[in-house]
Amino acid sequence: MKGQVALVNTIIQLKVADYYMASFIADTRAQSLGVRMFKKYREKIGWVLQDILTTEALPQVLRDEIRREMNSDVLVMPALLEKISLLNDQSRVALEGIVDSILNGEKLTVETNEAVGKEIQTVH
Repeated sequence: MKGQVALVNTIIQLKVADYYMASFIADTRAQSLGVRMFKKYREKIGWVLQDILTTEALPQVLRDEIRREMNSDVLVMPALLEKISLLNDQSRVALEGIVDSILNGEKLTVETNEAVGKEIQTVH
């Protein structure tokens, strides 16, 4: 399990790096040295990701999970970590319990304090 988590985190970090390099390329003068370098780096990231997806050294089920992760919004994880870091210890422990419940397939009901009469959301 630890190895799988590390691999998924590697994929996330590579995709985040690729995202920011693409943003840099789009926002910078086309002929600059930085753009030329980042284009090469993006090619290398693409090669690494493709190699991970196609290597038969990894079980197909793991490659399928990696593919799913690669197609997800990779900026969600860093954004969640940033928000979690703002919570106090008690809230972090409560959030961990909620996440464990979701992973165990439990049905959760979330009520918000925003406005009376708002619908209650159910998370599966």
